[in-house]
Amino acid sequence: MSEVFGSFSSPEKKLVRAVEERSRDRHTYLGGLVQDFLASLREGRGAQSSSSELLQSIRQFMTHVKMFLEHSSELDQTIEAFIEDKEEKGE
Repeated sequence: MSEVFGSFSSPEKKLVRAVEERSRDRHTYLGGLVQDFLASLREGRGAQSSSSELLQSIRQFMTHVKMFLEHSSELDQTIEAFIEDKEEKGE
């Protein structure tokens, strides 16, 4: 049954879902990064004195994650499947 619903989800959603799953899994580098960042926010480590400092911290984290995703092989299989799916659909 889940295969039927899976066939309806777009390649973009599959890619986003794969990134979300890895971000929750501490056993992946991405998951470790995300979970450590969230834990540091919850525990108040490096407590920001202003909202602009908080935004700067989030921006730095997002830049780090973006660079990791661009240079990592962790999502290669998922991205390759995404590209193949797009090519099959002629997009």
